[in-house]
Amino acid sequence: MRLSKRAPSHARVTETAAHMSPQSLLCVFRRITHASWFTPLLVFIIISLLQGTAYLQSYGPFTLSDPKMHIPATYALATGQSFNETENVTTGYWHGRQQLVHGDERVLNFDNYKSVIAENIGFTSLAPDDARGKQIHALNAVRPHDVTVSTRSNQYLFFMYIPQAVGLKVGMMMRLHMSTAFLVARITNLLAFVFLIGLAIIVTPFGRGALATIGMFPIIVFISTTLMTDGTVVGFSALFVALTLRAFVRTKPLHNYQVACLIAIAVVLGLLKYAYAPMILLPLLVYGMSVSQKLTYIGVSAVVISAVAAWWQRCYAYTPNPDMYEKFKPQIIHQPLRTLVLLLINDVVTTFNSIKGDTTTMLSLLILVFVMIFTLRISNGLTRTPFLRVYLLCGVIVFAALTLVYLSLFLTWNFQNAPIGTWNLNGVLPRYFYPLMPLILCLYLETTRIPQRGMPITIAD
Repeated sequence: MRLSKRAPSHARVTETAAHMSPQSLLCVFRRITHASWFTPLLVFIIISLLQGTAYLQSYGPFTLSDPKMHIPATYALATGQSFNETENVTTGYWHGRQQLVHGDERVLNFDNYKSVIAENIGFTSLAPDDARGKQIHALNAVRPHDVTVSTRSNQYLFFMYIPQAVGLKVGMMMRLHMSTAFLVARITNLLAFVFLIGLAIIVTPFGRGALATIGMFPIIVFISTTLMTDGTVVGFSALFVALTLRAFVRTKPLHNYQVACLIAIAVVLGLLKYAYAPMILLPLLVYGMSVSQKLTYIGVSAVVISAVAAWWQRCYAYTPNPDMYEKFKPQIIHQPLRTLVLLLINDVVTTFNSIKGDTTTMLSLLILVFVMIFTLRISNGLTRTPFLRVYLLCGVIVFAALTLVYLSLFLTWNFQNAPIGTWNLNGVLPRYFYPLMPLILCLYLETTRIPQRGMPITIAD
C-alpha cells in the first residue's frame, strides 16, 4: 500500500522535472517575448532606468522640490518617528501645529537643502548639479550632534514614503556613508516607480505603448529619483486605471475578491493625495460589477479614505493657524458660487497656460500623441461607436480633481499674495496633472454598441 501511494507522487516529480527541461523553459521564454506587453515593458524599463541613472549621477540628494517636506518625512519614517505628536510652532512662514522630528543634523539641516522646481530642471543637460558636491560633503562629515526640527508640512500619509524610507533604513543599517544611504533611498524610490508602471503595462488590456510613454516622461522619472512622492502617485494611478480597464473588458461577472482588490488600490490612491480621490469613481461603470458590488466598492472606499484621512489630519498632519484663512473666509462662506466659478475657470485657463509654458511637458505630450495616433490606428477594421459614458465620467473625474488641486492652492499659496477679486490662482505646476494622464487609456476602450452586463466588449488592439 505504501508503494502504491508513493507511485503517483514519484510520477508528479518526474512530470515536474520534465516541465523544467530546457525546451520547456525556452517555450516559456518565447511566450513572454511574444506577449503583447513585452516590447512596451522592455522599452519602458530600459529608457526609464537610463534616465534615472543620469539623474542620480547629476543631481544631489537634497536637490528637489519641497525638500523641507520630503526629506524630514522620509527620515522620520526610516527612524520610526512618523507618529510623533504635533506641537504649535509660531516661527516661520508656515506657522501652526507641526510635527517635530529629532535626529542627525546632517540630514535635518535645512541649509543643505536646495529647493528647485522639477519642471525647471534642464533635462537635456547632464551637467552636475552645482550643489551636489556640497550636499555629499555635508552628509559624509562627522556627525556633530542631534537636532530637533519642525517639518514644513506632512499632510501626506507616512506610507507614501515607504520606498524611500526602506532604502534609507537599509543604508543606515549597513552603516554606509550617509550620502550612499540616501543614494540607496533614491534608487529604491525609482525601482518602486518602475515596478508600478511595469505592472500596469502588463495588466492593462490595451494602450500599453501610451502608458509606457507616460512612464518615460522626463519630469516623472526625475521626480522618482528624488525623495519626492509624485512618482508613487503616478504609478498607483496607472495601476488603478489598468485594473479598472481589465475589469471593463471582462465578459464574466467580477468575483468578490476582485472587487476587494479594486477597493484596496482605490483606498491607497485616494489616500496618497486627496485631490485624486475622484478617480475611484471610474469602476462604477464596469458592467461586470453588480449593483451590490458597486455599492460595496464605493461605500467601503469612501468610508476608509475619509476615516484614515480624518485621523491623520487630526493627529499628525500640519494644521495651520485659523488666521491663515481669514482673508478668503468671507468669500468662501458668503460667495460660494463665485468661488466655484473661480476654481472652474482656473481648471481650464490656468491648466492650459501651465502646460503651454513648460517645454518639457509639451514635448512629452507631443510624443504621446504620436504614439496614440499610431496605436489607435492598429485595429481590426470594425466600425466602432465611442464608449461615451466612460468618456463623460473621465471628464468629470478630471474636473473634480483639478478643482480640488486649485482649492488647495486657493487656501494656501494664494492666501497672502493674491489680491481679493483676482481670477488667477498661482502655484500650479504641470506635474500636478500627471496622475490624471493614465485616464487617457480610456480612449482605447471602444465598442460596436453599448453592451449590457456580461456581454463581450470589442477593444482596439
